[in-house]
Amino acid sequence: MERKILPFYMTYPYLSGVKVIGEKDAYDEDVSYFEKMYPLSMKYVLREVQKTLALIDYDESMLYDEFPDEVSLYRLVEGIVNKIRNYKWEEEVFDEDELGQLMKLSHDEMLTHCVVPILFHEILKKRQNKRKK
Repeated sequence: MERKILPFYMTYPYLSGVKVIGEKDAYDEDVSYFEKMYPLSMKYVLREVQKTLALIDYDESMLYDEFPDEVSLYRLVEGIVNKIRNYKWEEEVFDEDELGQLMKLSHDEMLTHCVVPILFHEILKKRQNKRKK
């Protein structure tokens, strides 16, 4: 087996900003894998966050500001929380356990604390993907 010698600046490609050709982005794969293991209620929160961000994802969006406005971000959180709380769960097909989980989520006081890190992480993913282009 022939050893491949890399120049010093390519030994840490993610830190230096150089992407090795043919190498997959391990971070994206890891995130996708862990998101599959989210509890049902958090998968639903993630889905709502992604829907909301899709609506405001354009070039001059606040998502891509160097320092996004905290008030606007928490307004987004509030909108997502309200959407989850006002959702009609009976319209979708769930088994009893899933429906119980989702109903409990919509009445939980900690819902905002669940939405915030998921929203912020999704924004960071969008910003990272935009930088790659």
